[in-house]
Amino acid sequence: MDRHPGPGGTVAEGTARTHFEEAERQYLDSYDVAVRTRFVELSDPALRLRIVESGEGPPALLLHSAGCFALQWLPLFPHLQDFHLFAPDMPGRGLSDRFDYRGVDVRAHGAGVVEALLDALGLDHAVVIGSSFGAYRALAVAHLAPDRVAALVLVGSPALVLDNRDVALPVRLLAVPGLGRLLLVLSSEKQERSGWQAFSGEQAVERLPDTFFTYSYREGRLPGSARTIATLFARLLTLRGWRHAISWTAAELAEIDTRTLLVWGQQDVFGSVQLAERVVEAMPDAQLALMEAGHHPWYDDPQCCAELIREFIG
Repeated sequence: MDRHPGPGGTVAEGTARTHFEEAERQYLDSYDVAVRTRFVELSDPALRLRIVESGEGPPALLLHSAGCFALQWLPLFPHLQDFHLFAPDMPGRGLSDRFDYRGVDVRAHGAGVVEALLDALGLDHAVVIGSSFGAYRALAVAHLAPDRVAALVLVGSPALVLDNRDVALPVRLLAVPGLGRLLLVLSSEKQERSGWQAFSGEQAVERLPDTFFTYSYREGRLPGSARTIATLFARLLTLRGWRHAISWTAAELAEIDTRTLLVWGQQDVFGSVQLAERVVEAMPDAQLALMEAGHHPWYDDPQCCAELIREFIG
C-alpha cells in the first residue's frame, strides 16, 4: 500500500491531481446536489480512504465497481437524498491510498475493508449497495459479517457469481501481466466514451454528461491508478474469463440470508437475465427487479433505479 501523492509529490503527480480536481468540480456542477468529502483512517487494513457523502437519513454505503470511483454513483445521489449516502473511493481509486492487489485474497480483503469503513464511520450497520465488483464486496461482507448489513442491494451483474463467463475480451486483456497496465496508460481521452458505451450501453452514455467522461479519464491518470486496476483484474480474471476459484457458488449464496434486491439491466453485457434468476433462486431472501438498462442501470434511469431501492428498503 502507498499513500496517495500529496503536495510533496513530483511535478507530474501534482499536475495530474490538479487536472483531476478541476474535472471533479466540473462533473459535480453537472448535478444539482450537495456533496461533502472527508478522509477516514482504517485500522485493519491500514488505509486512508476518501468518502463522498450526501443526503440525510438512514445510512447507505455505496461500493463502486472495480475500475471506477466513488462519484460513479453521483447520478443516483439527487434521487436518494432521504438516505445518508456514504460513497468511498475504494483502495487505489480516486483520492484514496494507492493499493497493489497482487497476492491479495479479494473476498476477505473486500469484507475487511467494508467492516473497517463502517467502524471508521461510527456505524454498527448500514444498507450496503454494490455494483459489479462492488457487489462482490457487498456479498462478501454479508456472508462474513451479516450483522453489519441491514439490507443488500446489488445493482448490475455482480462480478464472479456462479459459473458466469460473460466478460468481454478488452476486460480480459487487462488481466494479462504488463499488458493490462500498458493498455490503461496508453488509453486516450477520446477512447473514454467508447469504452463506457461498450460496458454500460449506448443509452447510458447518451444520458451521462460530457463531464463524466473527462472526470473518468482524469481519475485514471492519477499516479498508481493503472497499477491498481491491472493488479486487481489480474486477481479476478484470466484470458479465459473470471477465476472460478474465487466465484460465488450456489451453496455459498444460499448461506447469505440478508434481505437482498438485485436491480438488473436486461442488456447487461456482464450477465444475462437468466443468470440473475439463478442468483435469486440460490439466495434465501432475494428478489429481482429488471430495468431496460445496461450494466449500470442508474446511468440509464437514475430515478427508476432509486425508486426500486427505496421501495425495497422501505
